[in-house]
Amino acid sequence: MKARIVALAACALLGLGAAGIAMAQQAVGSNASVVQTVRTRSTGEAALRASVVGGQVRYGDVITTGPGSRLAIRLQDRSNLTVGANASLTVDSFLVDTNSNPAGAVFAVGRGAFRFASGSGGQRRERVGFRTPTSTIGIRGTIIEGVVGPEAIELAAGEDIPLDLTDDPGTAALIVLVEGEIDLEVGGRRVTVRQPGQAVAISGSRLSRPFSLPPAIAQRFAARLPQNPGVPEGRPGQGPGQEDGPETRAGELSQTLAQVIQIAQNDARQQGLSDTETTRLVEERVAVAIAESGAGPGVVQEALRLITRDVVLPPASAAAVQNVKAIADTARARAPAAVRGAGRAPGRSTAPPTSGGGGGSDYRPGT
Repeated sequence: MKARIVALAACALLGLGAAGIAMAQQAVGSNASVVQTVRTRSTGEAALRASVVGGQVRYGDVITTGPGSRLAIRLQDRSNLTVGANASLTVDSFLVDTNSNPAGAVFAVGRGAFRFASGSGGQRRERVGFRTPTSTIGIRGTIIEGVVGPEAIELAAGEDIPLDLTDDPGTAALIVLVEGEIDLEVGGRRVTVRQPGQAVAISGSRLSRPFSLPPAIAQRFAARLPQNPGVPEGRPGQGPGQEDGPETRAGELSQTLAQVIQIAQNDARQQGLSDTETTRLVEERVAVAIAESGAGPGVVQEALRLITRDVVLPPASAAAVQNVKAIADTARARAPAAVRGAGRAPGRSTAPPTSGGGGGSDYRPGT
């Protein structure tokens, strides 16, 4: 079978025209979480625009984050990429879906901190890679963290590492292996890192040997890339031991549902489903996700409102969301006044329903 691996430049060189370029611009993932100021400019757009939860990430996209900002991207193979504050990156190359492999991409990180967590569990080499200004990074079953530019110098300040990063701040980089294996190449020199907790420093055309990451640098990484990128720190009015309010839960549920919808859309496309069948599939997946969340009617209603406001959906998926929203509206209207805005329905478990068990979801897709 002929592999359909296409890049935008190849489309232009081969004269494939608009259809080929459209294929090259197929989404490689979607925004799972957007915190504070995140902006995207896609191919053909003159200016950056605000990024939204559920928005697609495509070949050629330029993404920037502002101070105190973060972005989490859910890739089509269920890998996750988190980008910290004051960062810039470009979806530099694109690999189109084949029957045996999902879409993939190479991300060029120009500045800032990032974390990548693979969805493969080490079973294959990833169809995702990274570039810094002077290096390329190939990965397998990996969790890696990296920081590029002046921030790399800030993280390494005062610590004993085998390479001076201050010589070339624009190309300075620290790459850390958390799990798995990575290959780094700079100027024809290649280094493989297999030991978790080891790092490599890069400056210009120089590449250090792998070294154990000093604890102080690890702590600075953690401060720039919190483990839960979808939850802003320092929520007003929330103290230790207090539960999140309905607004927070609705925002988090809307992010989860946006991911569910994106995955369902991809599955429907791969299976060649009709619009009607796609609507049914998305509706069922959304209903199951709501049931597993244990959210009450008020939270569900608000989460669905946020999706319809913030996410541009294809017609089939939009119809599915409207169907579920109608059911949620009815459920909230029927709920006792005391629980209409509550985070969870009375007596509702937060655990997913078991197969064949009772107490199913209040939000069932129509038959």
